[in-house]
Amino acid sequence: MEKDFLSPLLENPADIVGPVIKFRRQERWIYDFGGKINWWLGRNKHIENYELRITNYELDYVSGCAMLVWRRVFEKIGLFDERYFLYFEDADFCLRAKKAGFKIAVEPKSTIIHHLKEGKKKPLWQRWEVVKSNFIFINRWIDWWRKPLAWGFWLVRGVKILIG
Repeated sequence: MEKDFLSPLLENPADIVGPVIKFRRQERWIYDFGGKINWWLGRNKHIENYELRITNYELDYVSGCAMLVWRRVFEKIGLFDERYFLYFEDADFCLRAKKAGFKIAVEPKSTIIHHLKEGKKKPLWQRWEVVKSNFIFINRWIDWWRKPLAWGFWLVRGVKILIG
C-alpha cells in the first residue's frame, strides 16, 4: 500500500470506492481506474492508463483487488455472490449496488500496488474459473436478446482460455 492510502478512501463520498491499482506490465507501470462492462459480449474491461491521470467517466465497477464498501451497502444488497469463486464477483457486486442506487468511484489520491505474475500461464483450475464466472455473469446481467452473441463469444473465448 502507498503511504496514507486509506484517508482519501474514507473521505470520498461514494458508497463503494476503490484506490487506483498500480501494477507492472512489460516493465512499465500501469494504473487501473476501475472498469466498464461491454453489454453486448458480457465482458469486463479495466480502464487503464500509463499515467496517474484520471479522466471523467462513469464506472460500472471497481476492482475487487481493493475496495472500501460502507456497511449500508451490505445491509441493502447483501454480500458477494458465492457462485463466483474468482473473477466477475467485483463487477457483479458493484452492478447490484448501482442498481440499488449506490455510487461507485475510484479515488485517484489513493494508490495500492498489485503484484501480478506477468507472463505466467494460469493453472487450468484458474482458467476454468474465468470461463465459469463469465458464464454466470452473462446469464445474470446481459439482456435476453444479446445473450446469443455473448454466449457465442464466451464459447470461443472459453475454448481459447482453457486450451491455453
